[in-house]
Amino acid sequence: MRVNDLSGGKLDYCVARILGLNGLRLEPEGTCTYIDSSLSIGVRVPFFPSVDWAQGGPLIDRERIEVVPWNEPPHITEDWRARTFTSVADGSHALREWKGSTPLIAAMRAYVASKFGEVVPDEE
Repeated sequence: MRVNDLSGGKLDYCVARILGLNGLRLEPEGTCTYIDSSLSIGVRVPFFPSVDWAQGGPLIDRERIEVVPWNEPPHITEDWRARTFTSVADGSHALREWKGSTPLIAAMRAYVASKFGEVVPDEE
């Protein structure tokens, strides 16, 4: 699936795949859950970094994703963009921008794209 098309539970699921969370599942109502193995009984818990700052915020910080309003002409909208710098084969860095209707959606798309590229591969 193309990163620009990811949202909701599917976007959260892709982030969880990168993080290697245990027992991932996309629930019928569309939310992503995983098994929290830090608890002795292995409880299934929701994972939604595209809407929860407590989950998405640390990823933005750790990955140094820059999130800014998309308000430079000609793109004056209510959307947000997330910027990442990726290394290029010649040793330089390329700026990549990902759009979203919220800062977290834009940032999680940037995070997923930084690990998978523009298209998320199917699971093995």
